[in-house]
Amino acid sequence: MHIPFNLARRICTIVFKLQIRLQELKPVELKEMLLEREYPETIIDNGIERANVIHIQDLRTPQQNTNIHDVYSWNPPSFISNWYSIESQNSENATLTIIHSLGELPAKVDIQIKVIIVGVDYIFTGIGSAQRDNDYAHDYGGVVYIYNSAEIVLSLPFGGYHQSGGVAYTGSHLDYNGPSSPVQGKHDNGFVRVKAWKEADFPTPLFREDIQISDNYTDNFKEIDHKSSVLPHLVTAQTRLYNGYYSDGQGVIFQEKTDAYHNCLGGLLFSYSKTKVRMWVPDQDPSNIKCNGAVFMRMDGWGGNTLISNTGTVVLKGYKLDEHLVFETTVRVNDRISSQDIVYPSLYNIDHALVTVQVKHDENGGNNQGMIFDGAGTALSTDNKYSGVIYVYTNSSILLWTPSTGNGYMIFIDDRWGSQQMTSAETSADVIVRVYAVSSCSTPDSVAHAQYTVMSLRAGGTVTYKCDTNYEHNSGSLVRICQSNETWNGTLPTCKEIECPDPASSNSNYTISNGLIVGSVVTYFCYSGYLYTSGYLSRTCQSNGRWDGTDPVCSQMQCLHPDGIANGSYVFTEKSVGDTVTYTCNVHYQYEAGDLERTCQLGGYWDGIPPVCSVIKCPDPGGVFNATYRVAGFAPGNTATYTCVVGSMHQAGDSIRVCQSDGSWNGIPIVCYTAGLTTFHPVAYTPHELAEHIKRTKKELTVDKKTTSSYARKLVCATDSRPSATYIGTGGVVLFCSILASVILPDIITFIRHIQHMSNIYRRQK
Repeated sequence: MHIPFNLARRICTIVFKLQIRLQELKPVELKEMLLEREYPETIIDNGIERANVIHIQDLRTPQQNTNIHDVYSWNPPSFISNWYSIESQNSENATLTIIHSLGELPAKVDIQIKVIIVGVDYIFTGIGSAQRDNDYAHDYGGVVYIYNSAEIVLSLPFGGYHQSGGVAYTGSHLDYNGPSSPVQGKHDNGFVRVKAWKEADFPTPLFREDIQISDNYTDNFKEIDHKSSVLPHLVTAQTRLYNGYYSDGQGVIFQEKTDAYHNCLGGLLFSYSKTKVRMWVPDQDPSNIKCNGAVFMRMDGWGGNTLISNTGTVVLKGYKLDEHLVFETTVRVNDRISSQDIVYPSLYNIDHALVTVQVKHDENGGNNQGMIFDGAGTALSTDNKYSGVIYVYTNSSILLWTPSTGNGYMIFIDDRWGSQQMTSAETSADVIVRVYAVSSCSTPDSVAHAQYTVMSLRAGGTVTYKCDTNYEHNSGSLVRICQSNETWNGTLPTCKEIECPDPASSNSNYTISNGLIVGSVVTYFCYSGYLYTSGYLSRTCQSNGRWDGTDPVCSQMQCLHPDGIANGSYVFTEKSVGDTVTYTCNVHYQYEAGDLERTCQLGGYWDGIPPVCSVIKCPDPGGVFNATYRVAGFAPGNTATYTCVVGSMHQAGDSIRVCQSDGSWNGIPIVCYTAGLTTFHPVAYTPHELAEHIKRTKKELTVDKKTTSSYARKLVCATDSRPSATYIGTGGVVLFCSILASVILPDIITFIRHIQHMSNIYRRQK
């Protein structure tokens, strides 16, 4: 059987490291491992069977556990710096040098720029070359870095002509499409830290190539065949500059050319496929021997001393990291249109995880078929043509911004870059998002009355719990996922004995044989005044936690349809106990006896008796002196007609009276006077004449009181000026007032209290 070279090399590496570990184990430890540990489970990964040796973790001490991932050939970064506060356009903060203490050149450097908005950490990524200066009015942002075997030097936007640089930038909304997010735009403040991996932290490279390149138009494009025949997940392009520092290649072009000879342009663009790696460098502008075309450029607009490298040696390495791939998704971007906010399936520890965003050229058509370009973690575009995807990530999601204007392309190579070799101008492409993590979770905790199955202890692996028979899930998570921060998501589940719910049913009582557990029987009894109509009066708790059958239905007893009445009507809503029926007599009929309102009683009958409505009748209107009368009837509407006898005349009242619906005759009785017996002269007065007549009559009838005998006999009290009279009068007044006060004072007090009491009641009601 033929085994591919790379697979054989990987197997040898794993076996070699396992052999070393077995040699380190004491005999007792080895015996325990062989006797107590299960054989490693077999996992199918990309069509290749491999042994899952994650169980070795349990055999190591906490200190040794830091090397558990050696068997997978990729470890977390050996160096992670502290977070440092940074600010753009600050002369005291324009550069930052961090000693990484690896003792060797890092195999991979990741610069994380953190911007905190509403408690969320948004992570931008540093860039390996400035690509532009500050002579353009366009905003830009980012942190440029170089490194060697001892330190990593960071340069922040500072100074220049426009001073428009920030520490991070998603690009103008006119230049990029993207999600509506609070992080969109330019940020002048933030935090930065460095993550660096040693060579031993990475698996054995699929290939390594050292290539010379420069900004000379005859030497600024290179293509190599890496001969691995495997598409790498990750390719690094570390360029050794003239001063011994290294810079990292980029996968985007932020400007195709410069607008003037004094503008700067620099950087190394690279891409790769299953067989090739290509590199482009902007050629040198003969009129500007400094920075207008370079492998690396850091000049005006960036902190630190000017650094321009026109040549360099690129160290290319390709890695396969599928064993550590915990998340992968591909987004198709057509004609520059995309707005993406991709949510991870779980939280990832950004300390150990590596996030990559890549743009893949279509397999058919174009010079760069199937080639993969890295995205950028910040934007530096100008008003020239540009390319690439800008990405920002958190521990739970990643946000993508793609070019939106006529100058923007998903992939663009032309003009000064690579002397126009292998050019591209693609507006559509696939965007590949990957998260790599090297983490494992501890053995899951056991749960009472449950069993569990572990698929994997690796990040992304799951543990599934299942409750025992006659037990059910009560709380927590039945499926938990191992996260990249080496913890299981969710919470530990609990299982409880299956119980049926409360068997209470409407309008009934019940007895239960053995609580709510499986097999218990509940028996129902309808309330007094209720009748069983349907359902089950006896039910048993089943193993599925439900009572068999259906709830019993106890319906309230009802009265029969209420009795009707003659000459009347009735209304009612229901016939249940407590409901009422109300009777009303018809027009021209009146209530005479019985009950106008009756209530349905518990025994199913209406209380009281039906009312009696009798026809309304007026009484005999009676005769009148000097008149005869004739009555047509005594029902409402009938009339009684009066006629004065001969010799009499109608003086007042109504000669015709009508029987009303309330049983009374309208009008007033007629008045007939005998002719000649009484002289009656009716006089008509106007209101004014009537008032004058009354006034005159009143005056004629008024008698002066001084002319009366009572006035003549009246005594008049006169003032007595003698002192004795004054003393006697004063004493009398005092005595009278005292007696009067003693009599009425208690009543006054009672009256006042009554008024206060009524006032309090009024205020409370109000």
